[in-house]
Amino acid sequence: MKFFQLCKKVIKFIFKSFAMFITGAFVTIVIFILGLGITSEISNYNKYGKALQIDVPKRHAELHEDTHGGFQGDGDTWEMYQLTDKEVAKLDEAVNTNDNWKPINDEVYSLFPFNTVYNDQFTKTYDGWYCLYNKQTKSHIIPSELKREPSYNFIIGLYLKNERKLWIYEYDT
Repeated sequence: MKFFQLCKKVIKFIFKSFAMFITGAFVTIVIFILGLGITSEISNYNKYGKALQIDVPKRHAELHEDTHGGFQGDGDTWEMYQLTDKEVAKLDEAVNTNDNWKPINDEVYSLFPFNTVYNDQFTKTYDGWYCLYNKQTKSHIIPSELKREPSYNFIIGLYLKNERKLWIYEYDT
């Protein structure tokens, strides 16, 4: 009888240990996945902010689409932020003191694919600024210089002042 009681206790202990192990593994995996998501968002804020020389809002974009992941990471990313008063003031100061931000013109709009899901959200306006960063040469350029490149790999920021929107478009071929 004592042998069976001992076996019962051992089996109970094994099941409890296994349940704790599974629970711990699950919690660890969830924390790891959440950590990756947060890290990738921070990485995007830093990547776009560094390239465009501005503080990108550190929150989820109101609109976001990313098609990267194809052959060698080809694709494009759209982000749009509806800016708060504080963000507008900060961005106004940044674009007015940075020579890489230029007034919007027709040449800038030639870089944007307007037949996207954001067609109804994206308004052509000339009241604002843009900054174009060539990822290949790691330099700020104007659109006509980009057209000389054999492939396109760029990030462009478009600040539409009256609409209080910041559009970020990344394109990789």
